Amino acid sequence: MGQLIVLMGDDEASIAENAKVYWQQLAGEDPDPFSAEVFKETTELSSEQIFPRFLESFQTPPFMGGGKQIWLQGFSGFSDEVAKSAKKVEGLALQIREFASMLREDFPDDIHVMISSSTLDKRKPLYKTCKELGKVLEFKKPEMNNFRWREEVANSLKRISQELGMQLSPNIIQYLTEVIGTDTGRIYCELEKIYCFAGNQPSLNDVREVCVGNREAHFFAFTNALGNRDLKEAISALNQTLTHAKNADSECIRLVRQTATQFRKILHSKVLMMYTKCNAASLYDRIQQFSDADREKFAGNLCLAMSAWQMKNTAQQAEKFGGQELQNIVKKISRIDLLHVSSSIPNRVLLETLVMEIVHGNKVA
Repeated sequence: MGQLIVLMGDDEASIAENAKVYWQQLAGEDPDPFSAEVFKETTELSSEQIFPRFLESFQTPPFMGGGKQIWLQGFSGFSDEVAKSAKKVEGLALQIREFASMLREDFPDDIHVMISSSTLDKRKPLYKTCKELGKVLEFKKPEMNNFRWREEVANSLKRISQELGMQLSPNIIQYLTEVIGTDTGRIYCELEKIYCFAGNQPSLNDVREVCVGNREAHFFAFTNALGNRDLKEAISALNQTLTHAKNADSECIRLVRQTATQFRKILHSKVLMMYTKCNAASLYDRIQQFSDADREKFAGNLCLAMSAWQMKNTAQQAEKFGGQELQNIVKKISRIDLLHVSSSIPNRVLLETLVMEIVHGNKVA
């Protein structure tokens, strides 16, 4: 039998980009139109119209002998596939079932097939057949409820930027992670914008210029500046955040609560550094050596789920504060949060006061 390559999952952008690479490997850089065919849905051709053409090509020997490569590109019709136990099967569902049988019983040696789709169902017969007979690659978007989603997105950013010949600093990777969130389909678009604007070695300021409009990105810039005790940067990020906010008062409340979370992480990092007697540079490696008893002892510590870069960055910020100072800051943030809903003082004034007290180390108990 010939080669069978399947790219599937819910990350359509990654499927599309990787499919280009695999198609080039399968059909060559300059595919021969007599031996390489691509079947793709368009506004004029539906999945019901394309699939029969794909099947006909699969069953037709190469025109000039040798081998033939066919690609069913971005196919949406696999959502019509029915379970193996279904009795009444017709239309596209019947054709999909017939294709699965062809793969098992009559897969020509000179026909090589690639399928890219976000609708292939792992519970259905075709997936199981492809898994058994060919190479199946699954591309999944990180899930927000997975505590490692930031690490997964950051790894994707590193991998894709390297493929594109771009050099991105850890700060840029972290910033873009917050901008993109779990929408990994934006990675290529954002990197292309950055490259066009600043080349293959952009600065963090360059990236902020072209990748804006995401609240999480502004929040990252704001809390990162607070952690670094950089008043100018913190006020600048705060102004950007409130400028883009639909409701400035609500955004102030949100920023205070997000800042509370960030400083709890910094405080937790400080606790780990004191316990392990490590500095920021060595903390992550030391924690990887934790015993089960250590992990149980610090089960509620927010830093244990961090990536190496996140932990190092948070620990470096923790080194800028005393332990008691951090405890007092967390208490002060809690009081400011309460004042937002119980005081007549403008929310922005409360937040800006908090910023100055954190950065300058005023008494905040």
